[in-house]
Amino acid sequence: MIIIKKSISILLLGFVILSLSKDALSQVPADKTIRLLNSDVLQGRETPEGPMREYSGNVRLMHGNVLVTSDVAYQYFNLNRADLSGNVIIKQNDMILKAPLINYEGNTGIAIAPRNILIVDSNVTLTANRGTYNTNTLMADFEGKVVISDESVTITTKKAKYNRRTLESDAFGDVVVDDDSVKITSNYLHYNRKTKESRNYGNVIIKSKFNNVYLTGDTVINIPEKNYTSAKGKPVLFQIDSVKKNEGGLYFPESYKKNQWEYDTLTISADSMEAIRKPDDERYYFNGNVEIVKGNVFARSEKAIFFKSSDMFFLEGNPVVWYDSTQLHGDSIIVYIPDNELSMIHSFGNAIAVSRDDTIEINRKNQIVGYSIKIFFDDKKISRIEGYGNSKSLYFMSS
Repeated sequence: MIIIKKSISILLLGFVILSLSKDALSQVPADKTIRLLNSDVLQGRETPEGPMREYSGNVRLMHGNVLVTSDVAYQYFNLNRADLSGNVIIKQNDMILKAPLINYEGNTGIAIAPRNILIVDSNVTLTANRGTYNTNTLMADFEGKVVISDESVTITTKKAKYNRRTLESDAFGDVVVDDDSVKITSNYLHYNRKTKESRNYGNVIIKSKFNNVYLTGDTVINIPEKNYTSAKGKPVLFQIDSVKKNEGGLYFPESYKKNQWEYDTLTISADSMEAIRKPDDERYYFNGNVEIVKGNVFARSEKAIFFKSSDMFFLEGNPVVWYDSTQLHGDSIIVYIPDNELSMIHSFGNAIAVSRDDTIEINRKNQIVGYSIKIFFDDKKISRIEGYGNSKSLYFMSS
């Protein structure tokens, strides 16, 4: 008789819990209800948050088009929430989310992973220390050692947002973008996976993987589809070239001379820059307060074009070029640097060349004027200066 009473009590308790669960479920809209598909073991009890079911073993829950599996789950009916642990996997269409722990909110469709979250969405993989995913908006918010990668680009950052619907990412803090051709660091990044277009803001540094070219700036926009890059906020382009030189004493034979490397850096700064890269024609356009430094050459102008394939600069807008004590003016100036060696500077249109050779009489300046002036170089020294078109010269002779 006692055994029968105990059995009846257990059955009544189970019936009460199930009834309470049904009452709680009836208060939740059908499309937002978290539904149980399978569990090896089911237990229920009343909690301060209301009725709760505990599932363990091959747990499978369904919420709209979202399938959730785990080893253990606690479903709170009044809160319409499920706390899952142990090999938690969320599947929505082609997306798979994994984490050791997840709190799933049925009312909002948000999955919260307090640690070690992974999302695989087609060819995109996202990992982070922690994060959330909204199954309604298809937005993922990740924090802590975030890595977003696809077949061609890897992004690392402190914090990121990823939109599965638009395939766009926003990264915040210590952003690094790595692809086949460049490495980009910045404070903030907006990246479109569909177009591969990236917009970088704050302390941007771009390093080319094919040559020693660096680009810095406050804002850099890169559109690979058009082979186009633009930079604003005082961008500076560096091209670092190494030149081998031999160092040896008078009594050392050639075979014992020591090979060393010295670096010849080209630096270009401006208010803004644009680059258009084609296989046989790579050009950089600089606008506003342009300054160019390479070895003993210093140039200023309002506009400049760097034809990288031709190793040539075209300057316009009050251009001035200095080389040691020689100064060259004109309406436009072309600087030729084939194989990274300065060979000629050509000024045309109201050209003026001024040089100072007298270190005692500093006011004595040799001058050449004409429509066009060419300065030729040999072994990094001026070999000759030629003037064309009504050319005149003023030269001070020393006694």
